[in-house]
Amino acid sequence: MAKKKKQLDLSEVGEPIENSLQGSEIKELDITNIMNDEIEKKIIETIDKIRPFLQNDGGDIKFVKFENGIVYVQMEGACSDCMNLDTTITDGVEMILMDEVSGIIGVEVIK
Repeated sequence: MAKKKKQLDLSEVGEPIENSLQGSEIKELDITNIMNDEIEKKIIETIDKIRPFLQNDGGDIKFVKFENGIVYVQMEGACSDCMNLDTTITDGVEMILMDEVSGIIGVEVIK
């Protein structure tokens, strides 16, 4: 025997909540989100170019997020506890990302 679906009584829902953002603010947020999506896509493409060099040494790099101009990455394998990690990040990964992708001001490692 099939169960009956409960009808939603719209009187229980109440009045719609007003959106606190104005039209121009919403458009600005949409443009910012599109720009961040494009930047993240370029970041991932660039990291994918770097990865084989790290993988040759038994390590790897994983993109975590891009926020406020900072790229957050996670180092894996041999790279995660390598004594040259700071140099690899600043003189390698960060330099390449900043050169290839506009809008990046730094790279931080998340452990």
